[in-house]
Amino acid sequence: MAVFVGACLHSPSVPESFGACEHARYARYFRPVACDRWLFWEASMGILRFLFRAVVSGQSHAKKQKRRQGNQRPTSANRGNQPFRLPVFPEVGEFKGKCHVIDGDTIVIKRTKIRLAGVDAPEIDQPWGQKAKWAMVELCKGHVVTAKLNGERSKDRLVATCYLPDGRDIGAELIKQGLALDWGHFSGGRYRHLEPKGVRRKLRQAHLR
Repeated sequence: MAVFVGACLHSPSVPESFGACEHARYARYFRPVACDRWLFWEASMGILRFLFRAVVSGQSHAKKQKRRQGNQRPTSANRGNQPFRLPVFPEVGEFKGKCHVIDGDTIVIKRTKIRLAGVDAPEIDQPWGQKAKWAMVELCKGHVVTAKLNGERSKDRLVATCYLPDGRDIGAELIKQGLALDWGHFSGGRYRHLEPKGVRRKLRQAHLR
């Protein structure tokens, strides 16, 4: 190709029998037409090759990204941003399983958040909140908990009365320890008689600090 282009850019080989007029006509028409056609062809092929490589490269990159995303494990930060599934189980009925304690009135059974019905425990960042949580941990540790759903929801949680294998009401046990209160609006006063003397004043004052 280089030899041909060089030949086109310089004087073409003209037969010796050509006269001056023929030589001028040959140089004027043949050389530009031949060289321009060849350069146009090479430029077109170069552009086509570039576009083909760009398309193939883009498809390969997209496949790699897709494969990388498919193999990527969720980080703890990403898991923290993901909400719990609602609900895994029907909103009415009961189910069983070992639980994970969130705070004094919230547990998780099989990735479903459960709020204890009619029980109000301090939040984690409030006084007595940590103690209420660890009291729940001690109550539930190693046990299969039965959650009886009442058909209600509290934000991202299903509401249920939860029982230990021996039949004890987990909410009632926490109230007996003075680490939670009866929430009469939802319980109808079912647990009020279990509250130790002075506990309501103690927890409410701690909440106001």
